[in-house]
Amino acid sequence: MSGLRWRRVFAVLPDATSVNARIVGVRAEPPRGDGGPQPYVVTASGVVDLASVGDLQKNLYSLVRAGKVRLIVDLSRVRLCDAAAMSVLTQVSRHCAERGGWLRLAHPVGLVAKVFDIVSLGRDVEIYPTVPAAHTGAVDDRIMR
Repeated sequence: MSGLRWRRVFAVLPDATSVNARIVGVRAEPPRGDGGPQPYVVTASGVVDLASVGDLQKNLYSLVRAGKVRLIVDLSRVRLCDAAAMSVLTQVSRHCAERGGWLRLAHPVGLVAKVFDIVSLGRDVEIYPTVPAAHTGAVDDRIMR
């Protein structure tokens, strides 16, 4: 094991029960003014790497399969994110886009932000400084392009 410290998920989904995974939480945001589906915020914590990304991938795809295609991944509690995790985030982003939605990353900090910048992840996935900025989705608020 890689010595991961994770917390259980508490899902607030109208049509699902609590999800037990290695992410901090999934919650629905208030309805958007544009009348579109409300985004779901997935909060990750700790290290998201090859050993742990499967849980994140499983939960993101379960939301997509349930028609929840507007997703925000809050990375403010993530200390490390490797290539496997970035690949999953990019793939889920593409699947959301194919279904008329999006996946936005919010609040990468420290090493995670540096790695995203180095690999130019912002070209493939929208990255915002905060969850509210990701919720709004203004192009000028993006921190990496």
